[in-house]
Amino acid sequence: MAGQTTQDKPPSAPAATSPPRGRMHDPLTLVLEFLRKEKASDPYAFRFEPQLYSLRTMEGRYETAELAWTGELLSDLTALRTPRPDPVVLQRLGQTLHQFLDGMDFDLYEVKLQQAIDANREVLLTIRSAAAELYALPWELLTLQSGRQLGELPNVVIRYEWPGHKA
Repeated sequence: MAGQTTQDKPPSAPAATSPPRGRMHDPLTLVLEFLRKEKASDPYAFRFEPQLYSLRTMEGRYETAELAWTGELLSDLTALRTPRPDPVVLQRLGQTLHQFLDGMDFDLYEVKLQQAIDANREVLLTIRSAAAELYALPWELLTLQSGRQLGELPNVVIRYEWPGHKA
């Protein structure tokens, strides 16, 4: 093929890429809204002893469970202030939060959360409470049924919201 020249082909257009699976959907929005059973109208009426709290379920009902505010819980929360908290403490706090929510029909929230994670869908999880003491808890450490902690899940944003002050 003497004397024949080859023409350069124009560069091909980049292949169309679709967004990652699940990203085309709006984020899943979950709200954990808590009330302290005793003196619910006073957000600062906390007593350092076991307290009953209610969680508004997805169906609008309220499920109630007790959170034992003990010396051990306070010690674990204090240990979080160190530069490198003991992993045993982190796990214990995560389990404490799981046990607390376990009595409040949290299973449905976990199912929805896992479905969103499996679909690579973003999740906006809002913690809303008129009980000020619940904001002192490390919700990111909540241990889920999968064994993973809430804060290590991909595409999950945890927001904190005081009732009546939406972002």
